[in-house]
Amino acid sequence: MPVRAVPAIRRILGESPGTRVEYVGAIAPESVFLSAQGPEQVLYVNPVHRELVASLTRAES
Repeated sequence: MPVRAVPAIRRILGESPGTRVEYVGAIAPESVFLSAQGPEQVLYVNPVHRELVASLTRAES
């Protein structure tokens, strides 16, 4: 798992647990894209981060 994206994913999901996460293979594993237009935030990440996101969202539940 690319280390550079991990702190950003942790921060975004920690600050806004309701953020929807979409997995997109076209996004480089070391990158993230956050769309905050409208009422819902959407975090786009590479599928390699699926396990990290699952562990963070389980911790919130």
